[in-house]
Amino acid sequence: MKKLFLLITIIGIGYKTQAQTIFDACRNGDTAQIHSLLTTNKKLVNETNDKGFSPLMIAAYGNKTEVVKLLLLMNADANHSDKMGNTTLHSVAFKGFTNIAEILIQQGANINLVNVNGASPLIYACTFGHKDLVKLLLKNNAVTTLKDNNGKTALDYAIANGHKEIAELLK
Repeated sequence: MKKLFLLITIIGIGYKTQAQTIFDACRNGDTAQIHSLLTTNKKLVNETNDKGFSPLMIAAYGNKTEVVKLLLLMNADANHSDKMGNTTLHSVAFKGFTNIAEILIQQGANINLVNVNGASPLIYACTFGHKDLVKLLLKNNAVTTLKDNNGKTALDYAIANGHKEIAELLK
């Protein structure tokens, strides 16, 4: 019985190490290591950390374009949400990474999902003044009338944050 417990413990530690390694590799943009890990264990592609972040979210937030492409090729969930309801598209809308957003949208990311605060990727892009990203989201039919939990729309946030050109795009 002790041997079985030890074996299960060792396997569990090995998996946890692999999971941590996939996050580190995504953060560092190490496509060779990611490919190796996913070849060994395909389930790692949608593993989550304690905050609910997936490897795709980590790579996208770090603007690691090649890693994002690889993870999507290996069947990463483009619509996975973390514990706060944020998707990968929310994170790139926050950062303004239009190039990554375009890849995610091409791979089926839902541009109108909202987080626990009712915020959509469009609301984030408008709040932080990412004009090119707003244009991309609008071109792909982002709903401009969605209201967050405070009753505010993307237009409200664009105006409140002084992003006049973005506000004009939304009118």
